[in-house]
Amino acid sequence: MQSNYSRTLERLERENRRLQEKANSLQLQLDNVEAKHSKRMVDFVQRHRQDTDQELKKLLKAQSKAEKLLDTRDRVYKQRVSGLQEQVGVLKNELEREIRRKQSVERQRETSSTRRLRN
Repeated sequence: MQSNYSRTLERLERENRRLQEKANSLQLQLDNVEAKHSKRMVDFVQRHRQDTDQELKKLLKAQSKAEKLLDTRDRVYKQRVSGLQEQVGVLKNELEREIRRKQSVERQRETSSTRRLRN
């Protein structure tokens, strides 16, 4: 019976070693898979960061271009307004001169009419 227990014990010890080796092998495989996954995640994050940086650069460049365009349009608008204000000033002066000229002509007519009537 002792021999039977010995053989059973040896068989169980061999089975235990085999299972321990299998567990060690699986642990190595798991470590490798985790290392590969970790590297892929690092690569993904780096690519994502690069893509995000490139997109940010494009957006900043577009914003700068839009701001310059807006500044140019604003400057052109202000120049246009200034030109129109100047034209309005010139036209007002011309109108005032014309009004004064007509008033002067009217006064002269009245004065002439009054002189003729007196004479």
